[in-house]
Amino acid sequence: MNKPKDALAIATDVDKRFPNADARLVIGIMSTRIDAKLKLGEVQEAEDDLRALKAKFEKEQLGLEFYTRALAVVASAFEEAAEKLRGKDQEKYDLFAVKAATYYYEYYNLNPTAISTKPDQMEAMADKLFMAAQQRMALGQGKIGKEGVDEARKIYDKARELYDG
Repeated sequence: MNKPKDALAIATDVDKRFPNADARLVIGIMSTRIDAKLKLGEVQEAEDDLRALKAKFEKEQLGLEFYTRALAVVASAFEEAAEKLRGKDQEKYDLFAVKAATYYYEYYNLNPTAISTKPDQMEAMADKLFMAAQQRMALGQGKIGKEGVDEARKIYDKARELYDG
């Protein structure tokens, strides 16, 4: 507890070191590894681990609660990193804000019922989704292409549903 470096050492390559371990346990440990990296301020490294966790989650179809929690904490970390760069480094601010918004959007798509009974969380998620759509549209079609603009429109629609819900 409260020793992120020790947690990282223990959790390194857990899926390779213990190939026959219960997949749900491995996913839980991978999620804990992400938390440890975030505590050490290693946001982009945590994102790399999130990609590995996503692959494991999609392969095993287990551990939704671990995966969605990891999405939320990585999204929050990128959101905080973006806020620190607001007005200082617009390019990195845009990049981090889009990453945060993308992870919030993925979280919501995987688990929309998690917030449907909590009005305060619905409004907060609507704000996050609205931010996601705004960030994507701000990048413009030149950077995200037609598919990205279409995705931004879908995100706006989801945000509107939550605001109206």
